[in-house]
Amino acid sequence: MKHQSLDIGHDPAAHGPRDSGGGPIARIRRYYELRRAYDTLWRFSDRELQDIGLVRGNLKAAVFGPPQPRFAWIRDMAASAARRFGDWRRRRRAFLELEALDDRMLSDIGVTRDDIPAVAGGASSEPPAPANALQPRTAA
Repeated sequence: MKHQSLDIGHDPAAHGPRDSGGGPIARIRRYYELRRAYDTLWRFSDRELQDIGLVRGNLKAAVFGPPQPRFAWIRDMAASAARRFGDWRRRRRAFLELEALDDRMLSDIGVTRDDIPAVAGGASSEPPAPANALQPRTAA
């Protein structure tokens, strides 16, 4: 029985919520491509699988990669929040350090007081707030 060659292209980084391959549609397409490869390999005889270095018992791991932890998305979300918080702290520290300089020192480095938020990475005249900061309510 002649089978077409399969290029399953296993890439462990392309599995799970960490996939940055274009969003949910790309992940669904990738899943169906891998599922088609798995179904094709399943139809091979044990001898044919042995010839290409596979065993029927580990087909799923060979095609889909190692199983992802059940709640990996929580770990990824926490890591992202920690990274964003660290970025915010660095921007805030730079803002406060530049604010502490006098006008002469700022002119020596080619920055005016109005440029400080842009140089520090913020967009307003106040230090940038973290993304999850609560905004004060205004009376209506």
